[in-house]
Amino acid sequence: MPEVVTADVAVTGDTDLRPGEPATSTTPAEPATSTAPGEPATSTTPAEPATSAAPAEAVGAPATRALPVVPADGPITRLSDATTSQIAPRAADTLLVVPLGATEQHGPHLPLGTDTAVAHALAIALAQHRPDIVVAPELPFGASGEHADFAGTLSIGTEVTTAVLVELVRSADAFRGVVLVNAHGGNQEALAAACRQSSADGRDVLAFTPSPAMLAATAELHGARVDAHAGWVETSLMLALHAEAVRADRAAAGNCRPIQGLLGELQVGGIRAVSANGVLGDPAGSTASAGQALFEQLLFALAGSVEERWGPPSPQAGTSLGSVSASASASGSTGAMEPLSVGTTVSPSPPPPPAPPSPPPPPALDTKVSRQLPPRGPAASVRPRAEAPRSLEREQRAR
Repeated sequence: MPEVVTADVAVTGDTDLRPGEPATSTTPAEPATSTAPGEPATSTTPAEPATSAAPAEAVGAPATRALPVVPADGPITRLSDATTSQIAPRAADTLLVVPLGATEQHGPHLPLGTDTAVAHALAIALAQHRPDIVVAPELPFGASGEHADFAGTLSIGTEVTTAVLVELVRSADAFRGVVLVNAHGGNQEALAAACRQSSADGRDVLAFTPSPAMLAATAELHGARVDAHAGWVETSLMLALHAEAVRADRAAAGNCRPIQGLLGELQVGGIRAVSANGVLGDPAGSTASAGQALFEQLLFALAGSVEERWGPPSPQAGTSLGSVSASASASGSTGAMEPLSVGTTVSPSPPPPPAPPSPPPPPALDTKVSRQLPPRGPAASVRPRAEAPRSLEREQRAR
């Protein structure tokens, strides 16, 4: 990636900001007067001008903020960082990726923006390996009505989510196609309806949502199972993406019954009717290394779907998916990436199905994301893992 260029943008106001110095405020009525060191400042009347040991222009001087500027001929990862004149000549050969998440409860230990964080990280990671992709700002709201009994949940419902997606795709006609990367199961009905309408409109759109099949092998290798909501899968992913946001000391098991047996109650009474703490699964045993492996499997599945639809990126750009740091993708950082130990690459269409990874050594992760959930004491009544882990089908629209 090219070096980031910064631009100085003036921000005027009553606050004088200087590196290493606290903000100071001035008022027109009583300008501050600087005195000798060790003596208190004095106040003057409006008729007397302010004096200062600093240059006169320092009072009320513009502060500067560094904003990312995409070089005119450099790759563009985020749509919001580019100008329309930069997008215009590239759009016809560029795929627009729209991350779709939710703002909803994820138990007592995960943030409300968990689904949005996962969708955004996947989109950024894909763009780091396909120069023909640009990532739109994420949509942090979706169909989350089943979580309405939990404070903080914000939902726009299936009908509105469908309409928003249809209009977004319609507005993206300048691009080669649109990829909707969804990380919330409750959005699937809206996604399906939006894709049907967009296809009928003659637009090229692909929807991607993680499925249990993509994660089952990785979960089994880690002695776990694919659970539905705020359990082992999502807790591990968030430990890899945003460990600082995981409240490990508050993690607790919820309803661990198969989701198929809960759908009737969920549709009538919502999540609260089947899980007092909002968790469908058990976060015990979650680790950042497991989250990294889960993230890589999702990325390979997403990359394979995109390549099957539109083919590989240009040969000069390279097609190998190297080791992707989930934490780097979450922050949008870029840099050299070591090859994956499993040696998987995105090959020319049609791509081979991603092979279940052999137990790889834990990826090099930042220290702050390498921790795991501590074992809970007897008072927490956490059951030991079953010796034969079972796969649990991912929640469909009830999530």
